[in-house]
Amino acid sequence: DFNTTHFLELDNEYQSYHSKDRTLFKEINIGLNAIKQKEIIKSDADISSLKKLDEMRKSYAKALDYFEQRDYDKTEEEIIKTLRPILSTPGPGILPSSYIKQVANVVLDSLYHLGVIYLNSSKYKEKYAKAAAIFKYCQNFHIKYKPEFQVDGSEIDPTYFELLVLSVEKLFLFSLSISSISNSLQEEDRLPALYFFQNYKKPLQELRSEVGLELEKIKKYHSSNICSRVDAVKSLYGKCSDFFINKHGTGFVQRMMQECLHQLGCRLEDDEYAIISLGSFALGTMTPWSDLEFAILVRAPDYKEYFRDFSRLLQIKIINLGETILPIVGIEALNNVRTGNEEDEWFWDGLTQRGFCLDGKRWYACKSALGRQGGYKILKKLNGESILTDIPDYELILTTDEMAEFQSVAPMSTSWFETDKYLVQALRFTSLIMGSQKLFDDYKEKLQHKISIEMLQSRTLELLQEDVSR
Repeated sequence: DFNTTHFLELDNEYQSYHSKDRTLFKEINIGLNAIKQKEIIKSDADISSLKKLDEMRKSYAKALDYFEQRDYDKTEEEIIKTLRPILSTPGPGILPSSYIKQVANVVLDSLYHLGVIYLNSSKYKEKYAKAAAIFKYCQNFHIKYKPEFQVDGSEIDPTYFELLVLSVEKLFLFSLSISSISNSLQEEDRLPALYFFQNYKKPLQELRSEVGLELEKIKKYHSSNICSRVDAVKSLYGKCSDFFINKHGTGFVQRMMQECLHQLGCRLEDDEYAIISLGSFALGTMTPWSDLEFAILVRAPDYKEYFRDFSRLLQIKIINLGETILPIVGIEALNNVRTGNEEDEWFWDGLTQRGFCLDGKRWYACKSALGRQGGYKILKKLNGESILTDIPDYELILTTDEMAEFQSVAPMSTSWFETDKYLVQALRFTSLIMGSQKLFDDYKEKLQHKISIEMLQSRTLELLQEDVSR
């Protein structure tokens, strides 16, 4: 039902994306008798801030020493101490962003070393995607603050980090023994960067411009002409839908996925798998700024590892678009979303303009093929107390029987609906992105036999009541 609510949601996303930074800067130097005394007496806040800046520099120096000693755990600890006072969520005790320029080179080099640690670590899941996200943030940071920054004695510009993200993709493919890799960034690496811009970034920018113009036209519809307004909004959603996923297999998402299959050397027939969309992409209400939620049906369990690699490669490519904010990537050193401890989620990304990205890594999100992994904990209220509770892991690369099992009613144990009702709901309303129509139809048929109409109605009402209560 395309009504004015859909238009407002679409318009709000458009306006939010193009809104300018509204961060307020507050002067904290207090001038007392400046003309007579010809000096500025600093406030207690200034003195405290200068101490924090000094502590940051000391932690940074320690981090470099530990890095040279290859003690990466201690390096990471000192990097966190370096970044936390100035890149945390704004609040009491956090340095205002106006101080960043004074330590911009320290911040950038700390982030760069953190990216290198993740890239070379064996203890982090999805380490290549996380390293790519850190390097992409470094690029945005360099563009905004323009610090003097050198790598191996050479002055570098923001382009270096863009090429570094592309090299992360190469390194990932190399780890699978698919491609060769050189030790340095070569001039020919600029060709993939240009290809990526022409095939993905530029078309997405053009769509957003077109949608912006259409929204301005829709705003001018008179309230008495509501039917025409609804038709125009519906048409705009159709345009967005066709851009990302269409029946010809040439949509933005489809082309990116086909590129991943090609790079991985796909030897599977189309009837062996079905990649399906969830959320707004399945419902036809996606916008040029929607996040991508998807799952993968496989005919045989043997194909799961292949599609795990496929999903990791896709994640790297989407991060390379530069519209994935760091907190939703779930980088343990910055935003550890698994512990259930708010103190572990401190990093605030005030640089990246969020746009097209994968569904985030917070426990209630995770609606992509790699799912929720690594032992998540959440705080639950029990008898008025907050209790840290384990929640189950899951993956969304499954056979049709396994995927349909999320809908089951388990009388003797906790059902998935009780654990994660929005995941269960999302897996009921899906559409085919690419692959086997037959496999997809088989899954849809299995859904019909999993729960009764009465149970489905009850669940739908529960979700509706929960949404209304918000």
